[in-house]
Amino acid sequence: YEEFAGEQILNIAMAQGLSGTYMSAVAAADLCDNADDITVVNSRTLCGPHRYLVEQAVKLAREGATMEQLLQWLNPRMDTAKSYLIPADFDYLRRGGRLSPLVSHVGKLAGLAPVMTQTEDGTRLTVASIKRGFKHAVKYCVDALVKQGVGSGWKVYISHAAVPEKAELALQQLRSAMPEAQFEVVPLSPAFITQGGPGCVAIQAVKDLSVFADLEGAVVTELVVETRAGAVLNFEDCNNIFLHGLTMGHTQDGACDSSVISFRNTSNVYLTAMDLYGCGMYG
Repeated sequence: YEEFAGEQILNIAMAQGLSGTYMSAVAAADLCDNADDITVVNSRTLCGPHRYLVEQAVKLAREGATMEQLLQWLNPRMDTAKSYLIPADFDYLRRGGRLSPLVSHVGKLAGLAPVMTQTEDGTRLTVASIKRGFKHAVKYCVDALVKQGVGSGWKVYISHAAVPEKAELALQQLRSAMPEAQFEVVPLSPAFITQGGPGCVAIQAVKDLSVFADLEGAVVTELVVETRAGAVLNFEDCNNIFLHGLTMGHTQDGACDSSVISFRNTSNVYLTAMDLYGCGMYG
């Protein structure tokens, strides 16, 4: 914090309750002379969705987004995060108090696979189900995510503790069930492995539709339609739409009877650094 005194600082912390990071960050901020310039956010998530929130916030900050704009973008997306964890070692759950010694012993002998999920407030991991084997545990996660509407417009993360073969198996099942979603496989760091133990796999999702122009590479990203009768982009019954750095419009001159971007029954829309034009008129 002190290294960046004089600047606005945003700290997006791991879920409070699952880690002491958030409270430590708040306490450290209170000790600084520049405390008024420090904003600490409880992401209420971890691993994949946490990574996504930070990466996108960094992109926005580099393009000049204000603290208020960053928080407006973050808050609705944090609310959509879904998390499931499949530990490989019952002993980690037993030592963490999440399973009794008897259940842990029986589960280990029978080759069962527990499925953990975050509580509604995001502060704890709780047992969602216990399945026979990893493949059935993944199926439980897939079915739960599909039931919650995960698909087009969602980013799905498969995070693993040095078990890429398990991550690939999970990826195949997820892609088969929700082919329109985006997927990313990432390794877990040691700090996160303490939650599920060696060999664990986390399956998580966060809802968003973000389109970024490649401003750093000085590439003009332009979407153009030749008709005046239709919008360049239409959004209906959508949520969490983010468009950044795009040039969009119609090519024909004359009167225009359509929008460049049309939104119907859509909420949490964020546009920044956009160049919109229509029928020869800039706006």
